Amino acid sequence: MLYKIQRVQNYAAKLVANKNRSFPSLGLLKELHCLPVLYRNRFKILLLVYKALHNMAPLYLSNMFSFKKTKYVLRSETILNLVVPRYRSTFGRVGK
Repeated sequence: MLYKIQRVQNYAAKLVANKNRSFPSLGLLKELHCLPVLYRNRFKILLLVYKALHNMAPLYLSNMFSFKKTKYVLRSETILNLVVPRYRSTFGRVGK
């Protein structure tokens, strides 16, 4: 699905820049300051996680994430790993 959306975005960039179909679109997207679809999705997800961790998102999102805590003093505490939430039902699981 993302591939089809990416093709539309590439075509739209070529249309806006008045380039032919064989012109490479990646450089054109950079020139237009536009992220490809896959990178835009990743950016939006990472931005939501950042906002949730720094209490800049709604409460239901902020409560979804938490940092991994250990009972030992480790050097890896500075990495700030996140806990993957566990689901009690099969509804929230993906791909199972």
